[in-house]
This record gives sequence, structure tokens and C-alpha cells, in this order.
Amino acid sequence: MGFGKKKIILIVLSAVIAVVLGLGGLFGGSYLTYAYQKRALIILPGLFGSGLYDTETGDYIWDNFEGLENVSFSTVMNADGINLAGVLGLIRNKVVQEELGKIMANGGVGEPDSLLNMIAMNPDGTSTIPTIERVPWSDQSRWRYGVINAQKDMWESLYNRYGDVYDVQIFNYDFRKDTRYNADKLEEYIDEMKYTEVILAAHSNGGPVVATYLAKSEKNRKKVSKFVSYHSPLLGSVAGISILENVNGMIAGVKDAISGLGISALEGLSNNIDSVFTNQFLSLVNMWTPYQLLPSYEVFNTEFQGELAGIYLDGERMDFESQQELWEFYCTRPWAKLEGGDLRPPMEQWLESRDAMYVTQKDGSKIFSTKLVDTTYINGSGKAGGYKIYYVTNPMTGDVILDHMEDSLKGDGVVLSVSATVGDFDPENTQYFEGHDHYAILYDYENVAEAISYEVLDEAVLNSFNALEKLWYPARA
Repeated sequence: MGFGKKKIILIVLSAVIAVVLGLGGLFGGSYLTYAYQKRALIILPGLFGSGLYDTETGDYIWDNFEGLENVSFSTVMNADGINLAGVLGLIRNKVVQEELGKIMANGGVGEPDSLLNMIAMNPDGTSTIPTIERVPWSDQSRWRYGVINAQKDMWESLYNRYGDVYDVQIFNYDFRKDTRYNADKLEEYIDEMKYTEVILAAHSNGGPVVATYLAKSEKNRKKVSKFVSYHSPLLGSVAGISILENVNGMIAGVKDAISGLGISALEGLSNNIDSVFTNQFLSLVNMWTPYQLLPSYEVFNTEFQGELAGIYLDGERMDFESQQELWEFYCTRPWAKLEGGDLRPPMEQWLESRDAMYVTQKDGSKIFSTKLVDTTYINGSGKAGGYKIYYVTNPMTGDVILDHMEDSLKGDGVVLSVSATVGDFDPENTQYFEGHDHYAILYDYENVAEAISYEVLDEAVLNSFNALEKLWYPARA
């Protein structure tokens, strides 16, 4: 008796199903291994969060506390601020004491290889020591996880959940340099590794690096299946103004903090703090980042949950008509200029660096790059942070000086939510860590961010898979 077409099709399908069921584990495992080689989940740290090392000597520079393998961000900071017990433990460590000695040496000028001297920046925005670079993920030391293991908790959590199908890693970058430079380095790395699909997760200043990477090309955006932005000042941070306006005042704050700790080993640092500040720390004012993180025009023109940030001069709100006008105001401030009166390089190029996060549409309009990919914006909420800035004119000299600032609770204490969400009001795109500050994700990732991260990323991972991958991908608890 002959076989009809339908019977032949049924036999073939039965054979295929039998093979799939019999060899599914082998084939599925091989296929997922193949997919893994082309996929990555990359974490970008925040400002000062990346490990740096000297490519000439191989020495770790930031941080350079050799032998402190168990140190973590929670060692130095917790929900109450400085973790006194953790700091006390560090201060007693011989390695830390040696580094403090280098910083305080020569009357506060420091040894040439002190931590602060090694990361110093020139007035033109270049590194004093050109051979200092980011610690690559291929490095097998703890510095691959960022400064004092800042991102290790996040990495371990995401690796344990997604490491079978994604190459989960951390992209350290030189936080002292131009955001555009770091975006170039991220692009080069992703292309060099031949990743065809990436999920990007960025904390704080890592967000602007990602936004600039996304704006560079449609090719880059097509590779990004998901971007999770944690506490990122995508439109800048009002806190940046208060820091730049009061750089010298930071000395008093450091002195108070050291005195408050009551640690005798730090008395020498407290006594030499003015010299250390002038001769070592002050060079960090030459970094690009503080200027590139100044709040943008949108921060002062986008009402968020009933509040509108602003800059006030002699009691009157300054209404800037464009990014250009805001930049021109910034350029009048003393911190925007070098000693000779020229603009600092990051201020001279501030408009270009802001524009580098936008994509020009066919009609000539511009859209923030993160809105062109699947992005979830996450920020802390309920923590007081800069929101209104008040300047006054000295009637005797005509100088405009910062008088005071008002805070808002609509943010994490460092980044207003209007900036962290690019003004996005869609609840599907935004999440909040209620009552948590800007650094909570670093010192308490498991309790603060893990559940939200799994919720967001589980969906993104499944959405990026084809039918075969979904068949063999193990269900997540």
C-alpha cells in the first residue's frame, strides 16, 4: 500500500520531534553556547567607580590597595553615609596606611606615585600620566569589578542568573575623560568582541557614556536589545553646580568628616589637608566629567511630577530659551575658565558633548538616544537633592555669587528623577527605589535593586530570543 503526502509529512514530523526530544539537550546546549559567544550583558560603573591602572608598570592606580581582596563598597559606605566600622578597619590596614603616608608626604605635595598624583589631570583636560588606562575585563584581579569591588555584587547576581546565555562583564572606563572618548572605547570593545546583541546596564555616569554610544550610529542601537539606566544623570545633575561653585569649601567638609571619625591615624591628613587639596586634589578639577554633568536646558524646562527646577538671579527665575543660552550663562562662572581666562576644554565643547547624546531625525528634529532603544529608567526617590539654585549680585563689586540652593525629594539626593528618566512619565519605562539614595545600588544591591533588575531583564532576555532559544532556555524562578 502506498504512502500519501500527508502520511509522509507526519512521518517526517515525527522523526524530527523524536530527534529533538532525544538530542534536545545536546543540540540545545550547543546552540545556546553559540548564542552566548555573540551576546553580552555589560555593566558600566558610575563616576570614580572604574578601576584604572598604569599600562607601563602594570600597577593598579585607582584603587591601588593591593591585598585588600575582601574590600567592598559597603566597607566604606552604607545607608547612614560613611561606614565608620568599615573605615576603621581599612585605616588599620598596613597597605592603606602606606598610601596615606604617600599622600601626606613632602608637606602635602605627596610622593610622585601617590594615588592622587597618579590620577592627576592637566589644565588642557589630558591625563598627567598618559599611560593610565581602564582595567580591562580580561584582567583577572579584583580591579575588573571596579574600584573597591563597587560593581561585584551586581555582576555576581546577574552572572548567576544570565551567565549561561550572556557574557556578563563590567566595562571600566576612564571617568576623568570626555564622555565621547569613553563612548568610542565602548564601541570599539563591542565591535572587537564581535557581539551581535548586548544588554547594557549603567550606574550614574555610565548612563551618559551609553547614551553617547547609542547616538553614534544606528548600527550601535540595533545591537542593544535593552538598556537599564540606574541613577543616571542623563540630562545632568544640579549637584554638579553646587560642587563647582564650592570647590574650595570642600576642604572644610573633608576636615569635618575626618574630625568626626575620631581616628588618630588620620590626624596627619587633617593637619595637611589644605596642602594636599591644593597640590594634589585640585588637579581633578581639570577632569571633563564635572562639567559634562552640569544640568542641561531640559532639566530647567521640563516639569516633573508638579515641580520645575530652576536657576534664580536676585530672586528672579532665569528663563533660558535654548541650550546655547544656558551654556553662555555657565561660561560666565569663574569655574568655567582657566587662569588665563580661556574656557576650559570641557566647557568650550559642552554644547557638542550634550548634542552627542541626541540623534537627528529625518525632519531635522532631535531625540535623546535612549528613547530609540528599549530602555528602563531607574532612580532613587525621596532623598533631598539640588533643585533650585539661587545667585545674588554683590552690590559693591557686581560679582554674581551662589547664595543658596533648595532641595527636592523627587530624586536620589544626587540626580533629580527628571534627569534620570529623561522626563519620561511612562510607568512602563520607569521604576523607583523608594527611599534609597544614589549609592544604595552599590552597598546593598541584593535588597535594593536585584528584584527590579530580574523583573526588567527576564523580560528583555526572553524577548531577544528566537523560538529555538526560548525552547531550551531554562525557566527562571
